[in-house]
Amino acid sequence: VDSVESTGWKVLPYWQDGELVINSTNISAGGQYIAWRYSPISNIINVTIHVTSFPTVAYSPGIVLYSSNIGNVAGDDNVTGYYGVLVTFTGQAWYHVLTGNWNQVSSSIPKPNYNYPFTFTVIFTENSAGNVTISTVYINSTAYSININVPVPWSQIGYVGIRGDADDLFYVSYFAVSPFMYTNVQYSINGYSLPSMPDTSQVNAIIAKTTNGSYVLLGYYNGSWHEVNAPLSNP
Repeated sequence: VDSVESTGWKVLPYWQDGELVINSTNISAGGQYIAWRYSPISNIINVTIHVTSFPTVAYSPGIVLYSSNIGNVAGDDNVTGYYGVLVTFTGQAWYHVLTGNWNQVSSSIPKPNYNYPFTFTVIFTENSAGNVTISTVYINSTAYSININVPVPWSQIGYVGIRGDADDLFYVSYFAVSPFMYTNVQYSINGYSLPSMPDTSQVNAIIAKTTNGSYVLLGYYNGSWHEVNAPLSNP
């Protein structure tokens, strides 16, 4: 996975019971993040996160866009040389330009109830100037119109991620970005390949016992079973 993350985490993001733990408590620099490579393929980006628990809330955690030159720095605060757009769970919207620091453009973004699990979605769009507009925020399927333009070029978007910030602790069960450019891939199991398919396809595989007592690998894709001619030893 092509990703970047800040180097100032005291505890790097980690998986626990199927959830990504974002723990930015006791850190030395603000603006902790983990982000994944993303290049827009249209004039809209939908970013959704589901937070199951938010035991420690502070400062400016949320959904963030970065330009491709963000790299791996201690934190995204007080650092120049990149573009950024941030919509926080704590009611703020910010942007970052190459020669400056974060600039706040709103302190009235709707906030979820941190006492309960919540789904938080931000819709970003490209405006007529070719820059980013923070268009809409959804909290648990309720839409809130935002429509804030920021001086960040749409063409500069290179990463989408999750921002922690100082003294926040929350648990993420779901994070998704759309639309996404699909490609064809070929899955290989034990060195034997199934037919090429879109990389969003689901493949089920089973090991089957034949009448002569040997085992073969079967892959199920697009409504059909494909036998992989690969006799296996007794698993």
